Formats: sequence, structure tokens, C-alpha cells
Amino acid sequence: MNCIVSHAGPKGPASFRLTALLFVVSFATTALAEDPQVERGARELQKKAIEEDSLATDYTSAGVKLQKALASCTPDKCSTRLRAELHRDIGAMQILGNHRDKGVASFADALRLDPALSIDPRYKTDDLEAQWEKVRKVVVPGDLPRGDFTHSPPREQLVRTPVPIYVEYGGDAAVVKVVVKYKGPAMVEFKPVDLTKHGKGWGGTVPCVEAVEGDLHYFLQGFNAAGDLIATSGTRALTFKVAIRRTLQGDAPRLPGAAPPATCSEADCPPAFPGCRDNKDEGKREGEDCNDNAQCRSGNCASGKCQEIPKDPKRFWFGFQGSIDLNLIPSGNDVCKLNATDGSPLNSSGYYCTNMDGSDYPSRSNTAENTAIQLDKNDRVKGGAAVGNIRLMVSFDYAITPNILLGIRGGYVHNTYPGSAASKPFGPIHLEARGTYLLGQGVDVDGLVPYVFFAAGASQFDTSVPVSVVLAGASSNTRDAQAWAIAGPGFVAGGGGLRMTAGRIAFFGGAKVTGAFGGPIGFLPSLAPEAGMQVGF
Repeated sequence: MNCIVSHAGPKGPASFRLTALLFVVSFATTALAEDPQVERGARELQKKAIEEDSLATDYTSAGVKLQKALASCTPDKCSTRLRAELHRDIGAMQILGNHRDKGVASFADALRLDPALSIDPRYKTDDLEAQWEKVRKVVVPGDLPRGDFTHSPPREQLVRTPVPIYVEYGGDAAVVKVVVKYKGPAMVEFKPVDLTKHGKGWGGTVPCVEAVEGDLHYFLQGFNAAGDLIATSGTRALTFKVAIRRTLQGDAPRLPGAAPPATCSEADCPPAFPGCRDNKDEGKREGEDCNDNAQCRSGNCASGKCQEIPKDPKRFWFGFQGSIDLNLIPSGNDVCKLNATDGSPLNSSGYYCTNMDGSDYPSRSNTAENTAIQLDKNDRVKGGAAVGNIRLMVSFDYAITPNILLGIRGGYVHNTYPGSAASKPFGPIHLEARGTYLLGQGVDVDGLVPYVFFAAGASQFDTSVPVSVVLAGASSNTRDAQAWAIAGPGFVAGGGGLRMTAGRIAFFGGAKVTGAFGGPIGFLPSLAPEAGMQVGF
């Protein structure tokens, strides 16, 4: 109080009363921000864990006590320093108890709260100290300034986004004002910004207009009610540092208990402000190396290079494609033999047979051919994979977004069932509706991208395999025929592949898995490689 009187004397009674009031408010605010009883209880648990359980090598019991202390030590009841110590002590017990990964994580939590913290000498070992310093190098960005404030600087922040700064002060002198003096990459001199009371400490933000890509430097100053500088952390020569980036590698920084600051809108950008998308001279040029779209003037990064700005987005894509079905057919016995009463196939799999010239076999008008076929002699299909139809189609896709295409396919189906005995589900026509999703940059950017698709439609699906039929008479009396598996007209399909775009031309190739429904066979699954090309407009 004598210090305050000496400053108040020449200023008169009113100044004295104001100064005394500020001191009382500051003291009361600091006192209310902490709970001495909670801190005292946490300290007692910490002491028992380290000086009793740890010395007895009962690291599990020590960890339980420390975890209980930390659970009671919420940010509004305990100092940042104590919470950092508890994280550190928990990590030490975990490592000593052979849980190194958990211990390393706890060390990191401690150093994020208090980068100036050291390992406790009561349990320090060479291994613990080495691990502590190893974690410090990863967590603490560079050689941090030391001083009167407890402060952990944000590692990074987005361009055009306010940078949150939070500090705590545990000194004896009463601090009534905390100032951050900062300098961004585009600044020649430090500027001040005042912090305000925030929970147990002081918090505020560096304005978004100073968040230019590069490094933001700052140091801290604390003043008493008389305006005297009584606390510092850092200097003009040794500053805290925050990397201002276009993309964040970790979580967005924030003040305790608050949401991350929002990025300033384009309307808030001053003329020629770096990072604003209306600044056409900012960003990398076409052909320069890039990691993401935001680094390029055009906003297009593909294959590690900045691409030109699309002057004419291509939405309509016309082309053609082809595919070959590899069908999975069922097994069957006596696949050519007919039921004598109604002329339907005797086999339960749904096969129909034809002669090698494509005519029906056996003939429905000549029952002698069917009578001559011997049962259980041959005339069987083993089942498995067999080549089916060849499909030649024209294609049309419309890009509703650069990555989503909706379209249709239509065309001719080759190698269909040639007979007339079986009903043909749809004929040699293929109709298909398809939705495609490009996993990469989209149709407007040159390069190779993967794609996936889903399709449905109507068509005919046929597969023929050769069979040998044993006829009545000598055992050598046989006849060659073709057994047909026929399915459709409904089908669903899905698949994927790769699409290569070069200007207005796109080539694609992939595989399609199809399930055909209906027809004599009932259900016919297939795998079909497909390839094609399209022209964009």
C-alpha cells in the first residue's frame, strides 16, 4: 500500500481512491478465480503420490491419486501451473509403470499448459528427463521466452483469422493491465493490443488483418495501477512466435472455454490483403509446386502443380464405351433334355440349348431329337466363370458439380441367345442410368483421378458353354450343342476405375460388378472390365 500512496500523493485524494479501488478489484478478481481449498487438497494428493507411493515403486497407486487431484483441478479452481504439474507427474508414473505411450501424451499435455516446466527432482531419472526433453522439442515451438507470465503460444493459425492469446500471472505484485505487443510479417514495428480478464487469466486476440502468411511475433507486458511495467515475458529481441498458414495441421487455437475465432469475411479484407481471394496477384502461378488448392491463384492444385483457371467449365460429356461380361453361371445336369409333356427344359437351372448354327436343340417340332438324348450320360454344365456378352454403347454425362456426374448409356449387346424357344428378356439392347463420383479435382482439371459409380437399367445377359449330348445307340453317338444361361432384363451395377482428363478429352477404364434379375436363369452375377472416352463441352 505504501507503494500506491507514494504514486498517489502528488495527484490528490481522488487519484488515491481510484488507485486503491483498482488494487482491491484486482486482488478480489484474482482471489475469486482460484479455490484455495481445492488447490490445497490437490497438493496433498500430489505430495502423497510422489513422496509415498512413488518411493515405494507403487506407480499405479500414485497415478490414481494424481488422476483424482487432476479431476478436481478444473481451470476455474486451480492454477495453470498446478494442472501442468499434475499432468507431468501422471506422465512420469505412467512411464515408470511401463506405459510409455500414455506417459508421453501426459508429458505433452503438461508442456502445452506450461512450456517452462521442468521434471520433478523427487522422482527424476535419466530416462524420464531424456523423454521429457524429447517431448519438449516436439510440443514447445522453438526457444520460448521466459518471464513472469505462464503462457503457451498457439503453434499455428489460419490466414485472415484472429490469433487468440491467453496468459496467466502468478506474481506477488498486482497486475491490472496486460498488453501483447505484436508484429506480423507485413509490419515494420510492434503494435499493442490489450488483453482483458478471462477466467483465471487474461485473454484477447491479434486482429485478423495482421494474420498474414508467415510468422507472427509478440511479447507480453504487465502493468500495475500506476502504469508501471512490473511483469514481462519476452522482449523485442526474443519473442513468442505463431506460424500463420493457409491450412492447419492441428486443431484451431482458442481461448479457454471459447470457440475458435472465425476467419474474417472477404468484405473485411483491406485492398491487396494477402490471403483474400479477390486479390488476383496472391498465390502461386500455373506450374508451380503446390499441396492444396488454396496455395494457387487459380484455386486448382492437381498432381502437385498449380493448374490454370478453367475459362470454360465443361459440363456436358459425350462419348462411347465398351465392356465384356464375365458371368458366374450355375451348374446343371441334362441341360438340353426337354420335359416330354410340355417341351420345357428338364433341368432346374434354366438352361436352354441350341445347335452350333444357333437353331433350337432339340427341335420342338421333332420330338425324336429329344427322345434320343440319353439322361445322366453327359449333357452337363460344371458352372463357374464364363465369357458372356460384349456391349458397345454411347454415353452421356452431365456434371452437376465438378465431381458428380449423372448420365445414361445406350447401345448394342453382342453374343445374345440366338434361339427362339426361350423368351428373350429384352433383346440385344442396353439401357442404363448411371451416377459417377470423381474422387479427385473434378472434370475441369487435367489429370488422373479415381472414380466410383452406381448404375441401374435394362438389358439382356447371356452366356453360352459347349456341351456334348449322348444319343441313343452306340456310346460314340454324340452331338455337340451350346447351353445358354439367359437373364434380365433388370440389373443393378456398381464399380470404379480411373479417369484421365486432358483438356476436353477424357479417357476412363475400370471394372463393373453387375447383378441381372429375371429371365430363365433367374439371377446372373457378372464382372465386366470397361473402357471408353468422352469429349466435354
